[in-house]
Amino acid sequence: MAEMSISVATKKFRDHCISELSGRMSSKGWIKIDGSRLCLTCAKKRRRTLYAMVSESSPVFLKCFRASCDLKRFATQDDFHMLGFNDNEAISVLMNNGNRLNISSYSNDSRPIIIEDRIPSEAQRAYFKSRTKLDLTPDNIFKYRIIPNIYQVMKDNFDEDDELHQKFRSMNINDDKLAITFATDDYGTVSYRHTQKSQKVIFNLNDNSNTGYVLERHDDESSVKTLVLCEGIFDLINIHKYFAVIDEAKYIATLGFQSFFHDIIHHYKQHIDSVERLIIFLDSDKELPYGKRTYDKVAVDNLMRRLSYEIGEDAFKVISFVYNSVSKDFGDLSTPIEPKIVEYKK
Repeated sequence: MAEMSISVATKKFRDHCISELSGRMSSKGWIKIDGSRLCLTCAKKRRRTLYAMVSESSPVFLKCFRASCDLKRFATQDDFHMLGFNDNEAISVLMNNGNRLNISSYSNDSRPIIIEDRIPSEAQRAYFKSRTKLDLTPDNIFKYRIIPNIYQVMKDNFDEDDELHQKFRSMNINDDKLAITFATDDYGTVSYRHTQKSQKVIFNLNDNSNTGYVLERHDDESSVKTLVLCEGIFDLINIHKYFAVIDEAKYIATLGFQSFFHDIIHHYKQHIDSVERLIIFLDSDKELPYGKRTYDKVAVDNLMRRLSYEIGEDAFKVISFVYNSVSKDFGDLSTPIEPKIVEYKK
């Protein structure tokens, strides 16, 4: 009799998590399960915060994301049985999975996020289309990490966190799907923008430092040669799609001018052996005569001095600024856009 494959064993346990442990799929392979049989803290709480990483690429990993709980380990045979999974052949295959990943990949503090509602409203579709000329397809929702209903996500994931919920309630965000929310790649920070009124909110879902909203255009992490930065996420989507289609590049929205310095340093150090070029798309905050606009040269000169002091004048071979000379930025394709390039360092 042929030995059970990893894919079959993984499916058996994943199905068990969903059918028997009230499992709910979340980001990057995690399943939120009823872990009250394993986690003594969970057993005493209204909300369950035990997650199982169920993947063919590694043995099953268990982690409770409650701050007061230290359950964090690859699943043992006893764990499987206590969770009510008694298929010994599948357990043997799962525990002997040779594709054991580094435990640090699973043991960080970025809580996996459950997003059950991924269907945008008509208001969200129209708003996204007006800003980017792109349809809000399922692929684009996944690609740009869009959360149609952040209110429901907070309810599903964080209702046991009274402090975070108190902060969330103070932001006056409603359960109405009249806003678009973007998540950073670790789902640790979200950026909320209302489609019908001037309401923009950025807030953290964990204690990790925010290093920007990132898109990429490269296959090899070691081959990043260009860092492209801007402030807003809609700016970044349009720049990535239309204005700076560059191979071997990483695109970062800093979510504010004050974060440029921190984010440039962070991403430069990540790719210090390969990166050669820095391109910054700047908001055109200064109004000029005849309907023209420009960027804040004083603020940018100060940024360049700080970068030179921190990482050296030779960190980048080429530094370029790009600004929109006829409107505020690059984040709304329904407004005029005339890019102007300033070669700071050739």
